[in-house]
Order: sequence, then C-alpha cells, then structure tokens
Amino acid sequence: MIEDFDEFCEKIRPEDFDEFVDVGKKLGIVSYRPDMDVISWTDFPHKADGTIKPQTANGDFWYYIEFADHSLSVDHIQTSIDEARELGIKVADANGYPWENSRKRLLIICRHHEHAVDLRTKINDFFRHDSPEQSDNPLVFVIRWSDVVTAHNKKKLCYCGNGKEKIKSCRMNNCEDCCWEKCMTYGRLACPNANEALQRREDFNHRHAGGWK
Repeated sequence: MIEDFDEFCEKIRPEDFDEFVDVGKKLGIVSYRPDMDVISWTDFPHKADGTIKPQTANGDFWYYIEFADHSLSVDHIQTSIDEARELGIKVADANGYPWENSRKRLLIICRHHEHAVDLRTKINDFFRHDSPEQSDNPLVFVIRWSDVVTAHNKKKLCYCGNGKEKIKSCRMNNCEDCCWEKCMTYGRLACPNANEALQRREDFNHRHAGGWK
C-alpha cells in the first residue's frame, strides 16, 4: 500500500483520474460539471455497494475501483481482492497480455477519512503483500474521496511549482507564464498563443514603422 498520497498522486496520469470519475458517474456516485470543472460525491446507490469496476476495454488501465461510504469487513475486502484477481486473469487471457503482479491493483475510494484509516489498518493486518499466501493477490490501495479531489486539482496546476493553473489553450499544458516563455512560435507544433502574440507584435511594428503620428 502507498501511505503517502503525494506519492500516489505522482503515479496516476490525468487519464487515470478521468477513469475514477467515469466509474463513479456510471455507478451513480459522482457528478461532474464540466463548465465549472467541479466533481462531487452526490449519493451512494445500493447497487454500487461492493461493485468492482474492471479495466477499460483496451486493457491499459491499472486499477479496479470500488467506492465505499462505510467501513468494509475483512470478509468484504477478501471478496473484493478475489474478484479483482479473477478479473485480472480474464482480461489478460482475453487480450493475450501476460498476467503480471504489477498490473493488477485494487483501489478502494472511501468517502470518509475514518473509514479509510480503518481499511488501511485491516489491509495491513490481514493482507500483507510480502507474505507468500498473499503473493497471488492484487495490490490494494485505499484513498479518500478528498484525495481524488486533491488529485484532480493538482492535475490542473502547471509543473513549474508556482501553484499556477494550466491554461486550456496552451499546447504543452503550461500556465500562462510558462506558455509565453517556453512555447514555440514557428513550426508544426507552434503554440497558438505565441503565434497570436507574434502576429500582434508584427502588426504593431508594421503600422508604426514610420514612427508615431
């Protein structure tokens, strides 16, 4: 298990987060407002209790996801682990990929902090992955819903470390400062923002070539 969420957040890709939200939406747990870029835990329908959602059809998603708005028993955790292991085997067989321990992971997303703490304790006590009897089971990670929201917000920030948000029109997903500083102005991958700025500057220079009038 990864206890440090910052480490976990570094490992997931933006498309992984999109899968978390998409699974939650399909289960009726999560709502997302694209216009405000806001996600929220809205409800927990009975049909979602204990439901494990498998990998995507192309097999490149590393997590099987279960949402929980209550603490899970040891038996429930064992059932989820068994199901995730069987799903991993079936996906590997269906797509012809080798079945590797590194590619079968169960992610339990808890609505409440205290439930996440309880689950981590149970998993560490009863499902240690360094033991021979657990070697065939998927790795299990537990995070809070607030961690998912944190991951979403971190993915919106530029890598420069200044806490600035990326701008949607930047080709390289930079914040405005980094976009102006680093984007190319010529070539096939030229940044549209930089091109626009260059055109405005050239137009200004052309109009005032004879000096101010």
